[in-house]
This record gives sequence, structure tokens and C-alpha cells, in this order.
Amino acid sequence: MLAAEITPLAAHPDRVDRLLLVSPGPLYPKEWEDRDPCDLKGRASTEIQDRFERIIKPRFWTAGLLLEVNPVAAHAFLPDAEGDALARRMFALLLPGGVCDPTRLPAGEDFGFGMWGNVMTDEDSNERDVRIEDTLSELELPVLILRGGCDYCIPEVASQYESLFLESTLAHVEDAGHFLWLEKPDVLTEVGESFLSGEPEPPSY
Repeated sequence: MLAAEITPLAAHPDRVDRLLLVSPGPLYPKEWEDRDPCDLKGRASTEIQDRFERIIKPRFWTAGLLLEVNPVAAHAFLPDAEGDALARRMFALLLPGGVCDPTRLPAGEDFGFGMWGNVMTDEDSNERDVRIEDTLSELELPVLILRGGCDYCIPEVASQYESLFLESTLAHVEDAGHFLWLEKPDVLTEVGESFLSGEPEPPSY
């Protein structure tokens, strides 16, 4: 999502040689209206969802309310150290739904998800009114979109990127979910290095 929206890509395409998108999220969340095309929480059991809700309240929701009126106050109320620890606990509950084989997930809760990085990215994306598709569709550069076969984001999300770019390839990674970098880091590294170095890539992995 961030790669597709950064200014150099749209305003300075000469600075971007090729683009690798891994498990991309929806380009324009508002167009899905009440439907969530990437519902990770919905994959969890009722028990896990209840535990998730108990963790997220009340400090997270209070910070969310503050964010609507004063982002600085929200960050002061829930600073990075506490927020990141909270995010790790939350993601540890939901991550099994984001992979094909939960046994391949790293042990513990240290998955590197920063709370405010995720919250602000979602906030900006969900509130964005300016569409970027027309600008991106004019770019003439190779684009590789990787999507795991067990990705919790519906296939239409990745297909939207494939149809958007002039020179794009949508490659499916078998036996992998949304979090390719956690579940199959070796495959992602090999494919990424091959594509970004200009080597021809196979249609599936």
C-alpha cells in the first residue's frame, strides 16, 4: 500500500526501476464500503476474538479517540514502548490466521509490528479521498505482485494491482499465507533478489 502511494513513484517515475508488492492491501478501502476485503480477525475463533477484544480495551480505544482530535496527545497517552508491546500481544493471537501453517511462525511475540506505524497507515489509507489509480496506470515499469495461496485478503485485492499496471505479473506462492516474510522468508528473499536484479521470474513459486 505504501509503495503504491509514495510520491516518487507517482511524481518521479524515473527514480523507480521496478516494483515488488508482497501481499498488498486494498488500494482504496472506501470502495469496499461495509465489506472488509482483508479480515484477519474474522479468521479467528470466537474465543480468540474475545481475548483480542480484552487486550485492545480500554487504553487502545482511548488512544484511538484521542487520535481523532490530537495525534500528539494520543501518542503521549500511549507511547511507542507500551503501544508496540500491546500490538505484539494482539498480533500474536491473530497471526495463525495469516499463514497456511502456524508451526512455521517464529516463536514468541516479537514479530516487529509497531502499533502506531500500523494505526497511522490504516488511518491515512481509510480516510484518503484522492484516487491514485489513474497515475499508477501510466507507469511503464515491471511490477511483480506476490500473493500467498492462503492469504486472508480476498483474491480481488491482488488482482486489482495486476490490472492496474501496464507491465505486471501476479505470482501465487503455494502453501503460504499473507505473512510471506514470516512463513517463507527464504522464498521471499530468493524471489525478491531475482526480480529486483532484472532476472526473469517464473509464474508461480
